[in-house]
Amino acid sequence: MPASFLDLAAELRNEIYHEALTHDRENGRTATVALLRTCRQIHSEAQGILHSQSIFLISVSPVECRHQASTMISATSSLKFSGDCLDLPHYRTTTSERELRALPSASLRVPAVKVQIHVADKSPRGRTEQLNQPIHRFIAALWRHMNSDNRDRRVDITLINKTAYAGNTSSAIEHFSGLVFLGPHVKLTMHQFDKTAVDYVESLRKGMLDSSEGTIRDTE
Repeated sequence: MPASFLDLAAELRNEIYHEALTHDRENGRTATVALLRTCRQIHSEAQGILHSQSIFLISVSPVECRHQASTMISATSSLKFSGDCLDLPHYRTTTSERELRALPSASLRVPAVKVQIHVADKSPRGRTEQLNQPIHRFIAALWRHMNSDNRDRRVDITLINKTAYAGNTSSAIEHFSGLVFLGPHVKLTMHQFDKTAVDYVESLRKGMLDSSEGTIRDTE
């Protein structure tokens, strides 16, 4: 009779779990999450590998939504989410403040996450600043979720179009100032940000943490 998977040695099963459940999209590794639904024992043995060794990627970008009521046309800003949002659809757009606050807790249940921020660098109607305001609200929701428990976490935040804040560092500081509230259990890396904005977050965060090891600086 063919051998059962569960008859394999525990060390061999762990190697298979590692290969099947380590998720890192940027490096071409996609977790086979369906494996966890095979049986209760496999779920118990393997879920820790998915959560402890995977790196999940979320992409966030502001979009403009136009609404027409009667003869009036109004425009509002919302956020578009894509990537590894776990129990969320691959693509999600939201304008709801309540839904925005819920997104991090719904999608960031892993200890290591990469967040790509796409900020608007121009608007045909001169609404660039208004378009980017939801980024500030997302960052606030992010740090509140990350501080909801004391588990060790790692957050890498990359500013995709770094020229968006060229000559306007004050806006970058405003939109990302919430990062200073991340707790000491969160290791933060900021990529592609203006040096002044990184220095601002880094200096204030160091003043709020018992240890200066909470923030890794990377402006390259």
